[in-house]
Order: sequence, then C-alpha cells, then structure tokens
Amino acid sequence: LEEVMIRAAKDWGVVAERNPMNRGVWIANKKLGSIGITVRRGVSFHGIAFNVNVSLDPFEWINPCGLKGISMTSMEHELSHQLSMHEMREAVKRHMETVFGVGLDVIEISELKELAAQMNLDLSFKK
Repeated sequence: LEEVMIRAAKDWGVVAERNPMNRGVWIANKKLGSIGITVRRGVSFHGIAFNVNVSLDPFEWINPCGLKGISMTSMEHELSHQLSMHEMREAVKRHMETVFGVGLDVIEISELKELAAQMNLDLSFKK
C-alpha cells in the first residue's frame, strides 16, 4: 500500500518514500500518507489515508499517529495547487493493479453491500 502511494505521488513529480522507523509514506520528516490493515471474521480490510487536498491545520492539534515532533503534508501543499480527486483516484487504482497484479472494478457502496449480503459477510466494524 505504501508503494501505491509512492508511485501515485511520483506521477505528479513528488518524491515520497518509506520511513524505516514508521509506517506510511513520507517526504523528509513530513507524513504524506498512512496505511491500515485489519482482518475481521476472515475478511481482510486494507486502507490508505493519502493526504491529497486536505487542510493540514487539524493535524497541528494532535500528535499524528501518536508521533511527537512530526508534521503532516499533502500533495496540494507540496505542489502549491489542488489536484483533481478523480485523477488521483485513477492513479491510485492503476498503481494498485500494477503493484498487486490484479484488475480492479469500481463499484458503488450499495453494490458492495449487496454482494456482502449474498455472501453472508458482515462488513461492519463492530467488535
């Protein structure tokens, strides 16, 4: 998942990398994106939080990811202009397909819920 964000950032000329001490994607000591993975009832859930066009102000009120002394950044901040979320979604999808060697179909959340119901899968995050 980190590799996906690194490649997507590179599409816009932003050089991001892994930090061997902390998960996520970084530009020097600024965090650009986070990853999350969990398994519930035998189903894996994978996620990324890729800061594209987001206000960075709220991150100053907390210790992001529990880390003191770091700051967050975004693609918008690094490039000094907003990006099209549609273009970023397409870039992330393309890189996920390449990195994981799969084909991805974009579906509506209602379709996902219907498929889960047909397979008797509970997609809720209740513990």
